[in-house]
Amino acid sequence: TMFLRSFSARLAAGLGPTAARRPLQALPHVRMLATATAASASTTSRGMQVAWVDGSKDTFNATWLRQNCTCKDCVEQSSGQRMYTTRELRTHAPIAAVAVEGSRVRVEWAGGHASVFDAQFLKQHAPVAPAQAAEASRRLRPTRAKALSEISYDSVMDSGDAGLLQWLEHLTSDGMCLVKGAPLDTSVVTTLADRIVGVQKTVYGSTFDVISTPTPINIAYSPVPLEVHQDLAYYESPPGLQFLHCVRFDSHVTGGESTLADGIAAAHELRDKDPAAFAALSTIPASFRKIHYKRALPVHMTSRKPIIMTNRHGEVVTVTWAPPFEAPLEGVTLDETEDYYRAYHVFSQLLDDTTLRFRLHPGDVLTFSNRRMVHGREGFVLPPDGQRHLVGVYVHIDEFRSRHRVLRATLRGDTSTPVRLGNGDLE
Repeated sequence: TMFLRSFSARLAAGLGPTAARRPLQALPHVRMLATATAASASTTSRGMQVAWVDGSKDTFNATWLRQNCTCKDCVEQSSGQRMYTTRELRTHAPIAAVAVEGSRVRVEWAGGHASVFDAQFLKQHAPVAPAQAAEASRRLRPTRAKALSEISYDSVMDSGDAGLLQWLEHLTSDGMCLVKGAPLDTSVVTTLADRIVGVQKTVYGSTFDVISTPTPINIAYSPVPLEVHQDLAYYESPPGLQFLHCVRFDSHVTGGESTLADGIAAAHELRDKDPAAFAALSTIPASFRKIHYKRALPVHMTSRKPIIMTNRHGEVVTVTWAPPFEAPLEGVTLDETEDYYRAYHVFSQLLDDTTLRFRLHPGDVLTFSNRRMVHGREGFVLPPDGQRHLVGVYVHIDEFRSRHRVLRATLRGDTSTPVRLGNGDLE
């Protein structure tokens, strides 16, 4: 369609779719810069301009400055939560005077209020040119791992926070990590989840058993092949991490190999190879559903969203790929339907071409990001005395991300922003 051709052209061009007063400190989620030193400050019609010792200048909006004051009258000092209201912000007083005071910049407001900012904070949060913002966003793009990284269960459990951080780094940078040598106890996945923050409960309970049953409530609980997908795509916020602990996989069971592919990397590859297909999958909403009344906890959940979602710079922030749980397209034209399925086939092929295949062994725990990676398994044949049994659990993406960033900051002093997790954050 004409819209998709226009969208594709924009992508090809690199454009995306659409004390008594405490100084404000540099925030830990912002990439640290070289130490900034202010030479002078002056008022302007837009707010305040700071001249730096390196000769550069930055202008700060007056309303932005007023909202980001952290004095005891504007911010509750223990929690760090803002008390200054939007009603007050709408009618804030103009800037009366500004001054550099050592490593800080002081802003005096008409009416007597004063705000004090660290120069480093101002430099980190200074407005940027569009090209700079796009490049900063591009740097957060994850890179597809060529192999499945490994770490021992003992390292995660018995090496203190250093071992835990190493595991979380693998999960963040690669999107996946195989934990080796775990006990053959069905509580292992809960123990691992508790090392981070705890279990995310879903319609499948706190933990779930992936084992072939006569009347499965999920296609995973059968021996049929399961193409790569993400779990619980019909949730508004699907689980962040998934752990699958192999407690039994008899050697005479034929098939059943696990599969993994990087959905975020595949989406970026799609944009480079076929901008029209990328445009279709990032604009035409797919439908996902779980409607199952004949189970202990009846479920009726639906969700409509594009398979690929981007930020304003065109960087992929979310991929939702779950063919087993798709419902028919709704509210789309015939042209859009045709565009969608052409793109769907191209993306499916990209995933197939980049899928890793491997066999789990008892004591292995496959851990991966359910928001970035897509997973599946080959079909298998169970002999009369054979069994394939995995125990699964989920961990919330935001709590995982928080734990990772806290450990990076406290153990390594690293406060830079990690690569994207596929959780929809628009950074």
